[in-house]
Amino acid sequence: QAPFAFISTLNRLPAKETDHLPRKKDGVINAYALGIAAMNAHRFETDQLVRGMEACLQANLELVTTQLDQELVLTEIVVKLLS
Repeated sequence: QAPFAFISTLNRLPAKETDHLPRKKDGVINAYALGIAAMNAHRFETDQLVRGMEACLQANLELVTTQLDQELVLTEIVVKLLS
């Protein structure tokens, strides 16, 4: 139930405050996934979350700008996130 409360909170924010948030194919904020992430963020130290986001950014860049094998890139990011 908590992710749904998070969704209503996000919907009350001005558009300029949510422009950077991930969206679904139809352009709507992927609020459910963000709510789940927010509910579990307290389990991690801030530096762990930052390193995880940086690793995800690097993986995304590799996926969209290189010819590296997608399975390899995704496997590598999973290993980084779990270690």
